[in-house]
Amino acid sequence: MNFTKFNFKKDSPTTEIGKGAEIDFSNNISYKVKWTYDPTNNVYLRFLAGKEHTDRNTGKQITAKNIVIQTVSRTLDPTGSYGSQNWIFKTIGSGNATIMQDGKLISATWKKTSLTDRTKFYDESGQEIQFNGGNFWYEIIPPEVTPTFF
Repeated sequence: MNFTKFNFKKDSPTTEIGKGAEIDFSNNISYKVKWTYDPTNNVYLRFLAGKEHTDRNTGKQITAKNIVIQTVSRTLDPTGSYGSQNWIFKTIGSGNATIMQDGKLISATWKKTSLTDRTKFYDESGQEIQFNGGNFWYEIIPPEVTPTFF
């Protein structure tokens, strides 16, 4: 298989209070996600259901250097994989995204041409986005879910 790596850059944290986001997936507190920026460590802290979202193995709060909020279309599969309804998300094609890194928001578009290609993210000028070294977190959302940025 042919692997295409991401483009990486050096961290460039902001000294200002960084941007965060809230995503309400279903009007139920159990599915409400919040990311806040920690400028001291240049990471985002994840909250779920109004509490710190912690790793079951380490007990530490989940953090990420790069947050990708990717909007994709979806259709309802009435049969589903377990005999009930499932959502099928379309991840091949293109659409809008927001990248959170270094305490900043980047309006972006995503493109993926086939099942085996990597999704690529582009800024408003058409340049492929460079990411910070470290972990990523993807929030895949349907068009009817609108994140709130603060």
